[in-house]
Amino acid sequence: MVSINQVQRGLAAFIDREVIPSLSVMEKVLVGTGAGLVVAKLPEVLKQYANHPFLATLGVVDLEQGMVDIPALYNAAQPYIGADPIPFKIPLVDITLKMGKREIDALYRYIMEA
Repeated sequence: MVSINQVQRGLAAFIDREVIPSLSVMEKVLVGTGAGLVVAKLPEVLKQYANHPFLATLGVVDLEQGMVDIPALYNAAQPYIGADPIPFKIPLVDITLKMGKREIDALYRYIMEA
């Protein structure tokens, strides 16, 4: 388990170093602003979703201790992540980002080293 603060630092570093450089100027503004707000408000975002029955059963978020089981999430996802990036659309701004094995591994490293 890692602290929510550590997740915030790792996410911010990943976005700043791996995502933002590949975007257009307008995308940088939109993604950077939105991601910065999500990262800053991550504890509140987790509070909103951590009590969902499915997530609560998994036990990957401990709000009382302020911890997230990033290694468990990463290890569970690893067998299913291929080399081909998976596109995902960011709502409201119509930007599609792609995350593959390289990006997921990098995000994991950023969080664990934060």
